[in-house]
Amino acid sequence: MSFKIFVALAAAATIPLGAGAVFARTQLRKQHEAAFASRLEGITRNVEAEYQRITKTDRRLLARLCAKDLLVDRTLLDLAADRFDAQAAAELSALLPDLRESLDLDVLDVLDANGRILGSGHFPGRRGGASERRLAQVAKRAPAYPFVRTWRVRGEAGGRDVLALTSTCVATRDDATVVVAGGRIVSESFVARFQVPGIVTVALAGPDGALPSQLRDRFARQPSRAVPLLDVDGQRVATLVALVPDDTLRDALAELDRSLLAALAAGLVGAWLLAFIVGRRLSNPLAELEQTALRVAAGDLDATVHATAGGEVGRVVAAFNRMTSELKGTREKLLRAERIAAWRDIARRIAHEIKNPLFPIQTSIETMRKTYKTRHPDFDEIFEESTTTILEEVERMKRIVSEFSSFARMPKPKPDALDVVEVADHVVSLHASDPDVAIRLEGDERVVVRADRAQLTQVLVNLVQNASDAARDKHPSGGAEVVVGVTATPSPNATRANAPPAAVIRVSDNGAGIADENRHRVFEPYFTSKTKGTGLGLAIVHRIVGDHGGNIEVRRSAAGGAEMVVTLPPEGPPAEADASVTDGVSPIARR
Repeated sequence: MSFKIFVALAAAATIPLGAGAVFARTQLRKQHEAAFASRLEGITRNVEAEYQRITKTDRRLLARLCAKDLLVDRTLLDLAADRFDAQAAAELSALLPDLRESLDLDVLDVLDANGRILGSGHFPGRRGGASERRLAQVAKRAPAYPFVRTWRVRGEAGGRDVLALTSTCVATRDDATVVVAGGRIVSESFVARFQVPGIVTVALAGPDGALPSQLRDRFARQPSRAVPLLDVDGQRVATLVALVPDDTLRDALAELDRSLLAALAAGLVGAWLLAFIVGRRLSNPLAELEQTALRVAAGDLDATVHATAGGEVGRVVAAFNRMTSELKGTREKLLRAERIAAWRDIARRIAHEIKNPLFPIQTSIETMRKTYKTRHPDFDEIFEESTTTILEEVERMKRIVSEFSSFARMPKPKPDALDVVEVADHVVSLHASDPDVAIRLEGDERVVVRADRAQLTQVLVNLVQNASDAARDKHPSGGAEVVVGVTATPSPNATRANAPPAAVIRVSDNGAGIADENRHRVFEPYFTSKTKGTGLGLAIVHRIVGDHGGNIEVRRSAAGGAEMVVTLPPEGPPAEADASVTDGVSPIARR
């Protein structure tokens, strides 16, 4: 291959890729920055909206106080009748603190028309003290917005001045006027109302919006927006500063640069590789034959050599193309054979899973026939129970068929809070009519875990059916027994002392048991010791238990038979649980 051709093709591919990467970086950075600016704007609007909500609430509360409050009405009447004396002032001062607390305000004063303090809800000692003539004049003008002013409050040395967001209202009757002023102290607790941990930090700054010293270093390079707090003359006296860390933006831009650099490198490598391949195809038909052979080796049987050549090379190319065509036909035949085998496997599984519900259906029908023939007095109750059992089992068969039709995949568990004892009792009742096997339920009265009811029923039906068959085979003349036990045990995944318990289900029989050399194989698909078994029942049980995050063990029972011990965690299937795989091996088996 000519080196000049390779260099020309590589350059032709590199220049557009580089220009495209630069353009993409510029546009994507703009998008990230615009999205961050929009987010910051939205956060600031939320802070402003919360500020407006608080101030509107305060103004509405004070307006209602002047319009309907009995304390204000009584003060107006006393002033109008010129009987607002020291006793009336004392009673007003005694009631104002409770009124202030009920309104959730930090400061509250009641003034007369000249600004004389009739009573104070936050500083009772100011009653009759210094005049608030300026505040009374402002209130009469009915300012259109809440304003910030200095208030005198209690302090360690008798009093101190604070800034408070102030609202006012005026009540008038018979030439008497009462001014009510109240508000919230602009403090750290007030600012905390606007905080969103991890998203926005709100601080109180001075009129120029300069950050407090404790935040200046941390947020010096990060964007902020300000909400001004104005006095009655419209002058800014303080500022609520909304600070948004731009760590996420800077991390996103850095990740963008890394991704674009990696993509550019990959694109350049791909472009140079393509230039190399094209150069070789241009220089020698054998280069295409080599590349095509590599593709065939990788599994691409649609690849053919398009180069034309005469002589020996042409015959080699033609023979190669015939070979790939024959390989493609052979692969299609193998795929068809595999699909047929897969559907045969699905058919066997469906047949095995449908066979289990048929026994309780048959038993219920036979029970109805016998009680009907004998005109049993409890026929109606027996008929209701039997038909309910039949419908439940038919519904379970329909679900099994529907889920198996999805290419032999067991359904994804649909967990819900489930009483394992109740499910076990239901399964035991389905087999209780078997005259050859005595089956009983033991254990706790109630054990609740999160599990799929239909799948847990399927597990118990398979285990009980296997145990009954084993016990019946060893005791054909009577004495066959099956015990189903359900108990609670501390969960192995518990992280706290009062965590809910796990459920332990034991299904034991007095059959012949399972040989030691076969215990590790009983959950393998198609392994069975029964003459008529398919070997899928315990494999499906193993898969369902694994999908629920549990485990199952094979032990020897106290009666000498087999005991299957299933442990189910209280939290149910893990988050990553999905429909079971088609190979018939559960997650716990793969582990």
